[in-house]
Parts: sequence; C-alpha cells; structure tokens
Amino acid sequence: MMTRLSLSPLRRSIFVASASVALAFAILVPGPGVQAGESQGAAAFPLAGSFTAASTRQGAVRLVEGDFWVEVAKALQDSGCNPLQAIDDAYNEYMDGLDELQDQYQARLDVVGMLGEAPYDPVINPAQFSSNVTNPFLPLVVGRTLVYEKITPEGLEHIEVETLPMTQMINGVDCRVVRDTVTLDGVLVEDTIDWFAQDVAGNVWYFGEISKNYDEDGLLDNLDGSWRWGKEGARPGIVMLANPAMGDVYRNEFLVNEAEDVAEVLATNVSVSIGLGNYSGCLQTLDFTPLDPDPDAEEHKFYAP
Repeated sequence: MMTRLSLSPLRRSIFVASASVALAFAILVPGPGVQAGESQGAAAFPLAGSFTAASTRQGAVRLVEGDFWVEVAKALQDSGCNPLQAIDDAYNEYMDGLDELQDQYQARLDVVGMLGEAPYDPVINPAQFSSNVTNPFLPLVVGRTLVYEKITPEGLEHIEVETLPMTQMINGVDCRVVRDTVTLDGVLVEDTIDWFAQDVAGNVWYFGEISKNYDEDGLLDNLDGSWRWGKEGARPGIVMLANPAMGDVYRNEFLVNEAEDVAEVLATNVSVSIGLGNYSGCLQTLDFTPLDPDPDAEEHKFYAP
C-alpha cells in the first residue's frame, strides 16, 4: 500500500486556519453596493479576482519547489553528475521560477484591474448557440484553410488554420471544429483542435482545445494549454465580439494557470496594407496572457471584414 504524506496535525491546523481567516475576511467585507449582513453569493464575492491571483501564485510556488527537489533527486542518481553543481543549477532555476511567478501574479492583478473583481462565470444557454459562425470579422467557412507565415528568431513559422466540416458537442453546445497546425522550418511544433460557436447576438465563443505540442525532433512532447468547458473548472471565452468597441476587454478562455488569454480592442475602422492588398474598416486587438507577461509575447492582430 502506498504511504500518503501529510502535514502534521499542528501544521495542518495552522494552514487551514490561515486560509479560513483570509477567506472569511474577504467574504465579510461588503463589496460595492452590498450592505453588511446581507447574503452574498459567489457573484458578490468582493475580492474574487485578487484572491484568485494570490491563490494561483501560492499553488504554483509549491510546484516550483517540488520541481527543485525532483531535480536534486535526479542529480543524486546520476553517477556522472557533480551533485553540488546540479543543486546549484536547480536552485538558480528555482529562483528564476519564483521571479516568473511574481510577474504572472502582477499580470493577473492587472487583468483584474481591467475586468473587475467579480468571478468569471459566464452563463451559457446551449439553445442560444450555433456552430454556424458568420461574424464578419471571424467567419468560419467550412473547407477553407487560412495560411500565415512570419520570420522569427527561431526560423520560418508556418501556420495553417482549417475549418473542418464536422462539429463537436461540448456540454450541449454544438461547436465548429477548427484545426490549427504550426511548423517551424518545416518541423511540426503544434497541432491543435479548437471548438467555436456563435451566440444569437453574434459573439464568437471559444469552448476549448486539444493542443498537441511537439519537440524539436517532431515527437509529441505535451498537451499543455489544452482545456474544455466544464472540465476542472474551465470556462469559455469570447474570441470575437459582435460589436467591438475601442477599450473593450474580454477573456478568450479561462482555466486557472493553464488557459488565461485576454484581448483588448485597440481600434476599429483601421486601414491596413500588406503584400496581399489594402484593407479598410479593420479591427485591431491586443492579445496577451498573464501566463507569459513578457511584452514581447503580446500580439497585435488585425481583422478585415
């Protein structure tokens, strides 16, 4: 039988008590428009956004600490390794990891500043959605493949986005299936299946993805970034608004510490000139994620109607 490690009774009591006091304080402090003593449901939780950011950071810190000790254990089992050097390398990675977690925490707080403290829990009525996506800025035409290329420091990135004829039911919502493949200098690095649906207002929603990520040898490495509405608390987001206006900010997806993409409308009615021609009436967005708060990871996107 496997032995399960656990906190000592005293440490467990301190841990649970600390978390309970923090949670109780957040609940008992009335939010805007809420009177003391009134019943407050999840929607009225006054600091849900900030506490989510803090809780995510604490959980991630434990993961980084675990990674450090696992690397130490691996070094001790490597007869050709200098244990002290390996421990030093693992410690440096650990400290870098903590710095990254702090940057992610601040980025999440910045998103809270844009979207507010309320829990992100959109109400989805499957009867109000269709797999027929006709939004003029993001129409999903069955059988069409869009191709994008750009030169990166790593090489030529080639992206193909194909709208497939099949649909996928996600918790009662009939979603259009889109396949997105990415190659770098001809080597497959990502192969993703996405699920989209459009609501009656014309907003295009994102209900999940299966993301297969490959290493430099073209072998499957991981499924990082994969999520599906309703699984492990994942929630759908909007990838294109029906009537975008400058300053609009919205989540594209939401699964804590896995899928946290956000978009902001920077401008409407923009003119864009590229090798294929000139386009007017375009939409410009800024896409980013707290999971990668480096400004170089932000994407400026333009959509032509």
